Amino acid sequence: MKKTIIIFFVLFLLFNTGVFAQEIYLSGEQKRGTGQNAELVCEAIIITDQMQISIIEGDNAGFWIANESATIQSFFKEGTEFFPPAKGFILEPGKYWVYPNLRDNQEKATVKITLLKTE
Repeated sequence: MKKTIIIFFVLFLLFNTGVFAQEIYLSGEQKRGTGQNAELVCEAIIITDQMQISIIEGDNAGFWIANESATIQSFFKEGTEFFPPAKGFILEPGKYWVYPNLRDNQEKATVKITLLKTE
């Protein structure tokens, strides 16, 4: 019985730490500052497999994705659509951050993207 509980606990940890993750979330926030002093908040993720954007949520005027060296893609929002289209955009293995664009007169913007492992 004790061995079964330990095995269950180890499997629970593996499945909940992203080792077998088919879906990963990346979210960011921007708060308006004075001039160019906006506050950007995002906890980076590291992906080990190619993944694609499947869902975009949040209150924003678009967003951008950055890796350790540069912004790799910006998406601008017009109504409910993103340009260029964000759904299906592929990220290669690496470390990433995401940040939302503020709309005019918006104090705080948020973005959350869902990444699915490509097959």
